[in-house]
Amino acid sequence: MNEYRNKSHRPPDMGKIGALEIDKKPLHVQLKHYDDLVGKFYPALGDYFRQQFPTPQNFFKARSAYVKSTAAWSVIGYIMGLGDRHGENILIDIYSGETFHVDCNMLFN
Repeated sequence: MNEYRNKSHRPPDMGKIGALEIDKKPLHVQLKHYDDLVGKFYPALGDYFRQQFPTPQNFFKARSAYVKSTAAWSVIGYIMGLGDRHGENILIDIYSGETFHVDCNMLFN
């Protein structure tokens, strides 16, 4: 988070974002809100991967592991009907780049 702030990016106030209730508004209003939100978030995950996996081979392996594990967990979560998916329940392995869901890994050991 410090590197995020050092790049002069401030995390948006998630309380205000959650209170927008734009799903009942017209499509053009929803798209405007989406564009505004995208402008407030800095894509920090790419920077993290470039710093954590500095060689091209390691970066590619970690990125592939991230994509495959995220896709697999998304399918598993959909089939199982998991809700409550947010950043605090999804973790990234700092050595391999794989993601895992805390709740599922605790349930299935």
